[in-house]
Amino acid sequence: MNAVLLRRWWRLALALGCSLVLASGCATPYQGPVSPQFDGTVFSNPGVVKQSSVLGYLWLRLTTPQAEWPSAVPSPAAPAACHA
Repeated sequence: MNAVLLRRWWRLALALGCSLVLASGCATPYQGPVSPQFDGTVFSNPGVVKQSSVLGYLWLRLTTPQAEWPSAVPSPAAPAACHA
């Protein structure tokens, strides 16, 4: 019976420890000096256009011509010697 109780306490301690570690990532957000890329709370990357949707990605993949794969690619390395 003691082994079962001990196992339960270890599980509880492990769950509590994991919860504390995960909750520590929920600290207050970074706040710092204002710069051209940071308004004090939010970072931005001006001049960079993001792909805004999955539909845009699919359109790009379906309309872009694909290159042909070569049947073989020569290797600059010499073949390994067989040790018999």
